[in-house]
Amino acid sequence: MSSRTGESIVRLKKELEQFMSLDELTTDMVHRFIDKIEVQADGSVNIHYKFTATALLTF
Repeated sequence: MSSRTGESIVRLKKELEQFMSLDELTTDMVHRFIDKIEVQADGSVNIHYKFTATALLTF
C-alpha cells in the first residue's frame, strides 16, 4: 500500500468514527461520503461514494 493510500484510509477512518454513534442520516454525512446519486429512467438508483469498499476492508 502506498503512503498516499494509507493516508487516505486514515482520513476516511476518522470521518467514519465521527458518525458511528449517530442514529440518523444527516445532510453533512451525505455530503462527506456520497459523490453523486444517479436515478435512471427505470427508477433504479446508483450511489457513487467518495471512497471504495477496498479502503473500508483494510481497517
